[in-house]
Amino acid sequence: EYLDREKVRFAMNMLKIIFEIILILFIWC
Repeated sequence: EYLDREKVRFAMNMLKIIFEIILILFIWC
């Protein structure tokens, strides 16, 4: 259970980072 929670948290962080990068690229272009 603990490992799954860590994986979910890691995935959410990656999604957030990717979303922010896309947002920055969208604003700059």
